[in-house]
Amino acid sequence: MSSRATLHVLPKGVKVHPAGYNILVEVFTDEEITEGGLAVQHTNDAEQRGACQGVIREIGLMAGKDKGDSPEAWGLKVGNIVYFNRYVGDYYVEEASSKAYILLLDHNVQMYSDPEEK
Repeated sequence: MSSRATLHVLPKGVKVHPAGYNILVEVFTDEEITEGGLAVQHTNDAEQRGACQGVIREIGLMAGKDKGDSPEAWGLKVGNIVYFNRYVGDYYVEEASSKAYILLLDHNVQMYSDPEEK
């Protein structure tokens, strides 16, 4: 079971964008979201239950901007795979497609990989 207390449903046709220091991440998940909003994970491996990963879909305008830095100087960009603790962020599901998203603060990203990097 996930400890996410709140599941937000994004209505059909509504386009959302991360604000401020937030990052919108499409979650890679093996969780099933019940009608009551509970996330049920389908793995028994304790190591897999501890961390989550996803792909950055959009970065808020202030994310990664410490002392005038840009998100690019910070290292993150749209399309990067990010890893984060499963107990952070706000969880969203698109009503139309059932895609799962999490809204993370920039400092909650633990590490990332760039699919274009060889």
